[in-house]
Amino acid sequence: MNNIRIMVVEDEKLMRILICKTLEKAESLNATVVAQSDDGFEAIQLAGKHKPDVIIMDIGIRGLNGVDSSRQILRDNPEAKIIAVSGLSSKTSIIGRAASEPCLSF
Repeated sequence: MNNIRIMVVEDEKLMRILICKTLEKAESLNATVVAQSDDGFEAIQLAGKHKPDVIIMDIGIRGLNGVDSSRQILRDNPEAKIIAVSGLSSKTSIIGRAASEPCLSF
């Protein structure tokens, strides 16, 4: 089984560290965190550089939001799988936009 390359995009530092540590300890996943970001614009650059297989994307991140960042990343790397996450209320408009995107999984 090939190693799964993961990028974590989360603007809350503690949450980002927790996600990365959890993924690193889950040996059965055969996954490696290849990049981390706390900003949508940086996430696009890092995704282009590292070509992750899976991106865990906080949709409420700083800079460019996670929905628009994901859209750009998928234009450049359509094979990537993006898992959208958020601590925001479901009443927030960005949540509604993310839910309507066919390219994002919740």
